[in-house]
Amino acid sequence: MRRGTKTAVARELTGAKMPSSQEMRKFIKYFRQFYDADGLYPMCNLEDKDIIKGVKIRLQKHPDMPFDGDSADREIVRDIVLGWKKMAKELTAYKYNFGSYVDIIRVLEDMKKDSLNDVKEAKNANHPSLRTYEDFLADLNSLIKKARIIHSKMRSQTW
Repeated sequence: MRRGTKTAVARELTGAKMPSSQEMRKFIKYFRQFYDADGLYPMCNLEDKDIIKGVKIRLQKHPDMPFDGDSADREIVRDIVLGWKKMAKELTAYKYNFGSYVDIIRVLEDMKKDSLNDVKEAKNANHPSLRTYEDFLADLNSLIKKARIIHSKMRSQTW
C-alpha cells in the first residue's frame, strides 16, 4: 500500500477532510493559546490526543462544514472535549453498583438541564456549535435511558 493511502481512504469514509499533520499542529497550538492553563481563557490542560480526538469527532458530526482551524472550529472542538471530560469526571465519581445508578441518573439529568440552556443560548446567538450542543444533548438522553434500563434490570434481579 502506498504511503498516505490509508489516510485518503479514511477521509473518503468519513466524508470530511482530516487536516494534515502540519495543520493539526498549528490548530493544537492555536487551541492551547486560548484554553491551556496560561491561555486567554484558561480551562484545562489537555493532551494533544484529546484535541485530535475532538477534531475527529467534529469532522464526523459536521462533515458538511470544512475544517479551517478557525475560531468556529476551536469553539466546537472545545465544547466537544470539555463536554466529554465533564461527563467522564462526574460519572467516574460514582461506583457502578445498585444504589449509585440513581445518583448517576441524577447527575445526567442535571447535565441535561445545563445542556438545554446551552442549546437555547446557541440558538439565540446563531452559534456555529449549535449542532454540537444538540448532539451532546442526544448523547445524554441516550445515557440516561441506558442507565435507567440497567438500574431497572439490577432492581429486578435476585441475588
